[in-house]
Amino acid sequence: MSNNTQLAEMTNLAKGLAQSAQSSDAGGDGSFMKFTKFGEWVWGSEQTEVEDDALWAVHPQGFQHGWIAWGDKAHGTNGQKLGEEMVLATDPLPPKAGLPEVKGSWAQQISMQMVCLSGMDKGTKVSFNSCSMGGRGVYKKIVNAVVAQITSGASDVCPVVELTNDNYIHKEHGKIFTPVVNVDDWKSLAELNDILSDMEDDGAEAAEDASSALAQLDAESEAARAKAQAKGEAKAAKEAKAAEAKAAKAAEAAEPEAEEKPARRRRRRTA
Repeated sequence: MSNNTQLAEMTNLAKGLAQSAQSSDAGGDGSFMKFTKFGEWVWGSEQTEVEDDALWAVHPQGFQHGWIAWGDKAHGTNGQKLGEEMVLATDPLPPKAGLPEVKGSWAQQISMQMVCLSGMDKGTKVSFNSCSMGGRGVYKKIVNAVVAQITSGASDVCPVVELTNDNYIHKEHGKIFTPVVNVDDWKSLAELNDILSDMEDDGAEAAEDASSALAQLDAESEAARAKAQAKGEAKAAKEAKAAEAKAAKAAEAAEPEAEEKPARRRRRRTA
């Protein structure tokens, strides 16, 4: 890719991201990352809590915006996801008027793709989707930071962030936690892609090691089963042989007794 082509792509990316950040009004693929009402960042189906000092890289080409539809009590669909319309941030936000009718309501949603670079979750890829004010505010902050990097001519356009929280006191609901994403460092797209490639290689190697270990375990288990079976068969044969010897000995002991009893009876008759 030539420098001019790369510059043009980055310029288009900056324009698209700027429009996306503007439309994501903060005032008003892998696992999923979410921010809980308790001020925790968690990811995955098991709701694994993010480590305090973990660093996450945000991929600037993974920004998306759009809409999500949720059901409500009035329609008897409360809590149900009824639809989703998402596009890349470099594309215009789909007009709300063009969305299909649902038994609920549409809300604006943003999405960011992140990968963990440190700690126990290193290599974990997540998608942070949110339609909350706090979530859209985080998106706006990061997108604007990326746009500023691109327009300044910097090659490092991938923010490396730390996930934390803030809070305020609401008159009715008490303490309310809000998501906070602080930029700790920057990396270029090439650096991020190299990191992702290395992680995939490490993952493939780990999977291969795990597969080999599993195969070895299966082989050892099969050998153990065969040994146990052979041992059981040998024990059974030994017991059978012992039983035969015992039966033979009993039979031998019974023969003299059988011969002796008739002789005693004959002697009593002649007395």
